[in-house]
Amino acid sequence: MVKRPWNESDEAKSSYVKELFSALAPRYDVMTDVWTLGLHRVWKRQAMELCALRPGERVLDVATGTGDLAFAEQAAVGPEGQVGPSTPARRCLRSPGGGSAGPSTSRTATLWTCGSRMRRST
Repeated sequence: MVKRPWNESDEAKSSYVKELFSALAPRYDVMTDVWTLGLHRVWKRQAMELCALRPGERVLDVATGTGDLAFAEQAAVGPEGQVGPSTPARRCLRSPGGGSAGPSTSRTATLWTCGSRMRRST
């Protein structure tokens, strides 16, 4: 049997996913442009239209990736709204200027979080 790092434990799988996304992060947008022939840009616009976000609303963006939709969401909800993007790989997140993003990089009320899973408390 082939031993794969993601089969060892939940922690090993989490670590593998983080490393994989961190390795892909710097070229993710270019790769997505290539394999979708640029259609992902249309899909993102359609997703935003379907969300029909209004000023003041709150959004949780799970698996936000590079944050493209999170920035569009923040523009839609305005400074009185909130967007909470989350991704397992910190290197995927970027600021509007293209640099690496971290908590509170936006001038608005955006909360950047990194995590591989969310647990419901009982």
